[in-house]
Amino acid sequence: MFGRASPVPPDDTWFELVVNLSVIDPADVVRASGFDPRRWKFLGPYRPPRVATYRVKLVMFNEVWDWNLDEVRARADAKQYRLLEGRASEPFRMTYPRPDPRDPRTICFGGSEWQDRLKNKSIATLVPAMDTWEPRLRMSRISWDSRHRWLVTAKEVV
Repeated sequence: MFGRASPVPPDDTWFELVVNLSVIDPADVVRASGFDPRRWKFLGPYRPPRVATYRVKLVMFNEVWDWNLDEVRARADAKQYRLLEGRASEPFRMTYPRPDPRDPRTICFGGSEWQDRLKNKSIATLVPAMDTWEPRLRMSRISWDSRHRWLVTAKEVV
């Protein structure tokens, strides 16, 4: 179906990911997860439309069972990382269409959030499902553990 797929880079290895922010709308992330975008609000941050090439890597943070997204962001910040936004999930999925069948960990894009009508905040994730990725929105205020890897980029120095 996809021919020879590029293998997902190993954890803690920098690689480039091209994200065309001018064609990926935040509503597309919601739609890809199987939800009606009209029932969700994008909380940002909004990045201007452009083609961006990010230097990224997949990382895990020390396993703590009662983390929430704020704690994950604080851990990333302490390492001078920025969590990549959910709009990068589709370019990642297209670049690496097949997950490693020996690696069941979810990839998380915690740099942006969406809110449903009940005020629950969620982030974009890619869950391995056989030989493909399943896009899902996952609530931000739940535990994050060793079954989750985070796509990060180096923090911008101002």
